[in-house]
Amino acid sequence: MIELTRPNLSNAVVVRPGSDIKNVGQLAGKTVGAPVATSAHYTLASIAQYETGKSLADLGVKLVYIPVGWDIIAAGVGTGKYDMTTGLLVSDERLKVVPPAFDTRLFRPAKRKDTKLVLRASACLPQNAVAFIVHLAKRVPEYRVVLALARGTGMEKEVEAIQTLKAEIGSPVELLIDVQRPEMAALFEQAGIYVHSATQPGEAVHKLVGAPVSIAEAMATGAYVLVRDVPALKRYVGDAGAAYGSLEEAAALIRATRAWSEAQWRQARLRAVERAFEFHADEIVLRPLFDDWCAIARERHAARAPAPPAA
Repeated sequence: MIELTRPNLSNAVVVRPGSDIKNVGQLAGKTVGAPVATSAHYTLASIAQYETGKSLADLGVKLVYIPVGWDIIAAGVGTGKYDMTTGLLVSDERLKVVPPAFDTRLFRPAKRKDTKLVLRASACLPQNAVAFIVHLAKRVPEYRVVLALARGTGMEKEVEAIQTLKAEIGSPVELLIDVQRPEMAALFEQAGIYVHSATQPGEAVHKLVGAPVSIAEAMATGAYVLVRDVPALKRYVGDAGAAYGSLEEAAALIRATRAWSEAQWRQARLRAVERAFEFHADEIVLRPLFDDWCAIARERHAARAPAPPAA
């Protein structure tokens, strides 16, 4: 985000955990809430480096966390409601919102899908409810269920807990730890079904629904996407998938695809790909932000240029 105190323009981008900047509240003098994650800033950094030869820092760009669905209060800016899934932020024209963006170099429509492969990719955090997938695999033993976990700093105990749960209940889930990005993209390309898990209100580790980029990545490959029955996630997926309210409902939705014809699978793939590329392709989503940042960089460069000699 360009600092909100600047008089001309601000751009909002949600970034992954691990940034030095903890929340948007430091710009506003307030703490606004916990962060959510997307990989949009990696794509932006790549575009900036490729087209200008400069880093985002060189361009004067600061990336911060922005909680989805919370009021954003910023000094001199006002109040707005931010919703990543609809791309809406009202009340101030200097704040521009983008939906989650997937990397079109890695995630693309698959030529062929394994309709018996169910995938979930996630950081191994309790609030991502990845244990749900371990239990789900037991309900659909005829499917290959893969749970690909990213193990960040301090997540060793969470990974061990998932491994222990798998052994205790005899789940056939296939656990993959710290898969590299190209291999992860290949898994997305293969999987016919993607299941996103999340905690629900009232659970001990519940978090606000963010804008998980893995959903856009799955849709981009043509996967049939299942999400929690939460309004924000249902809006995100639209007609590219379905919503479940329980473990049994998720299993039933997966089993129902066994009766699908090839034509039904083809239509499901088309709906997913069309939705992903219409709303979430990096080339479309991030270009306006990049153009704005280049304009700001040009303004700064012009302001630093020496004045012409007096006549």
